Amino acid sequence: MKAPSCYGCGEDLPLGELRYVVKIDISAGYDGVMPEYADDIHKEIFSLYQAARGTDLQIPEDDVSQEFYLLLCPSCKEKFAHTLMKETCSTRCQDFPKVVH
Repeated sequence: MKAPSCYGCGEDLPLGELRYVVKIDISAGYDGVMPEYADDIHKEIFSLYQAARGTDLQIPEDDVSQEFYLLLCPSCKEKFAHTLMKETCSTRCQDFPKVVH
C-alpha cells in the first residue's frame, strides 16, 4: 500500500506516523427570512423546477454546501494554522463570535 502524501509539501506520510486532517466545511447561511413572492408561491416553485430541469444538480448543491479534506504533515499543519490565523485574525477575529466545541 502506497503511503499517502501531504497536501502542502507533497512528501509521503509513512503509515503510522503523525498526520493531520483539515476539514473545511463551507455551508450557506440562513437567517430565517424567506423572500416574499409577488405571485402565488406554487407558481414560483414550479418556475424554479422548470428552470432546474436538465441542469447539472452539482452546481446548486455546491452553492449550499461543500466539504474539503486536506491531509498535512506536522510541519505543513503548523504553517497552515499560522497562515490562517495570521491572515484572517489579524484584523477580523474580533468580528467573529467565539465558538466552543
